[in-house]
Amino acid sequence: MSEHVIRRGARYYYRRRVPIELVEKLDGKREVQRALGTSDLREARILARRVGVEVDELFERARTGAVAPPKPRPNVDPAPWSSRAEEEAYPPHESELAVPTEQDKLIAEQRSALNAFKEDLSIILASARQRVLHGAHAIPSIPTHTQATGTPGAGLNEAFAAWERIRQPTQETKATMLRVIQRFREVKGPAKLADIQRTHLTALLNSLQTSSLATQRTYLSMFKALLSAAVSAELISHCVAANYRVEGKEKGKARIPFAVSDVQCILDSLPASGAARWIPLLALYTGARREEIGQLRREDIKHETYRDASGKTHKVHMLYITDDDDTQRLKNTNSRRRVPVHAELIRMGFMDHVSKQTGPIFPELVPDRTGRVTSAFGKAFSKSLRTKYGVTDTRKTFHSFRHLFKEVLREHGVPKAVNDALTGHSSGDTAEDYGGEFYPVRPLVEAMEKYEIHGLELASQK
Repeated sequence: MSEHVIRRGARYYYRRRVPIELVEKLDGKREVQRALGTSDLREARILARRVGVEVDELFERARTGAVAPPKPRPNVDPAPWSSRAEEEAYPPHESELAVPTEQDKLIAEQRSALNAFKEDLSIILASARQRVLHGAHAIPSIPTHTQATGTPGAGLNEAFAAWERIRQPTQETKATMLRVIQRFREVKGPAKLADIQRTHLTALLNSLQTSSLATQRTYLSMFKALLSAAVSAELISHCVAANYRVEGKEKGKARIPFAVSDVQCILDSLPASGAARWIPLLALYTGARREEIGQLRREDIKHETYRDASGKTHKVHMLYITDDDDTQRLKNTNSRRRVPVHAELIRMGFMDHVSKQTGPIFPELVPDRTGRVTSAFGKAFSKSLRTKYGVTDTRKTFHSFRHLFKEVLREHGVPKAVNDALTGHSSGDTAEDYGGEFYPVRPLVEAMEKYEIHGLELASQK
C-alpha cells in the first residue's frame, strides 16, 4: 500500500508520524490522521498526495514558529454514514493540531453553536413531519413497533440494501448480517419492517439460548444496526430495538491457557513445514492471534538495530503486525505492534522459511468468502485439538496460546506495559498515547529473552 495510506474497514485514511522534534510544538501530537472519504485505493493515493502537501506545510510552520491559520482542507468529502462515535475514534484533522488563536476559538464556538442549532432544527422538522402524517394535533409517543414513513411495504431486503449503502461494510461483516437476517426469518418468517416488534427480538435471542452471551449480543447489535439504517433511509420512523439489551454475565466460558502437557502434545505432532507447522509455533512464541499470523508477508519481518542499557548496538529480527497491505486487517488500533522474533523460532528455521517467500509467508492459505485466510486452518486445528491432541476442555482453543504467552510473561516479571505492547492490548492509560508509533525495541527484546516455558521439551532437546 502507498506510503501514509492505511485502510480501516472498507475506507482509506492518511496516517503520518510527526517528527520527534515537532511533537511538543504540535501540542504533544505524535501522528497525523485524516479520513480520505473513499474506499477506492487509486483515488486514496491521489488524495493522500494532496493531504501530504498540506501536512508538509503544517510541519514547516511548526519548525519556523510561524502562526498562521490552517489552509482549507482538500476537497475530500467525509463518508456520509460517519457517526459521531466513528469520528471520535480517530484523532482530529492535522489543522486542529496547531495552537488555536483567540479568533480560532471564537470561530470554533460559532461553529459548535451552528451545529447544535442544526441538530435541534432536524428534530423539530422530524416532529413536524410526524404531525402531518398522523394528524395535526397528534402528540408524539414512544412506539411499540416500527412505523412506515416512506416505503410501507419495505422488508429486510430493503433494510439490508440501505445498511450496505450507508455503512459500506466489509465482506465479513456482510456475511454476519446475512446470518442474522436468516436467523430472524427462521423465527419470525417473512416480515415487513413496520410489523417488527420487540417480542420478535426476544424470540430471536431465545433461539440463541445455546449460544454464548457474546454471540447473542452480536446478533442483537447487528439487528439494531440494520433497523437504524432503515430509519436513516426513511423506510421506518423508529428503531424498535433501541435500549433493548442482553442481560447476564458469561459463566464458565472464558478461555484459559494451555497446560505444558497440551503444548507438548501439539508440538510433537506438528508437520515438518508449512502453515500447519509455523502458525502454532508463532502463536506460542509471539502471542499473536491466528489471523494476525496467517496474513503475515515477507516484508513484515524486518532486521533492526537497537542499543542495550550500556549503549552497545545489537541487531534483531522484528515481526510487524499491521494492516498496511490491502490483504491485512486488525482487530483494533491497539493491535498494531511489533514483536521480536524469539530465538527458538530462529533456531527451528523460521527465518529460513521466510527467506523462501516473496509475498505472504504462507502462500498455501486461501481466503474464505469473508477474506480470512486462516478459517480452514482454524477448523482443522480445532478438530485435531479434541481428537488428536486429547485436549477435551472446551475452554481451551487456539486462542489459549495467546493466554499462555501473557501468563508466562507475567511469571517472569515482565511489566504490564511491555506485556500489553507485545500482545497488542491497551492498558487504558492515556500516557501510552505519547511516544513513537511503536513501542521501543529494547524492552521488547529483553522481555522476549525472559520468555521460556519451563518443562517444555523442544525437538533438539529430546
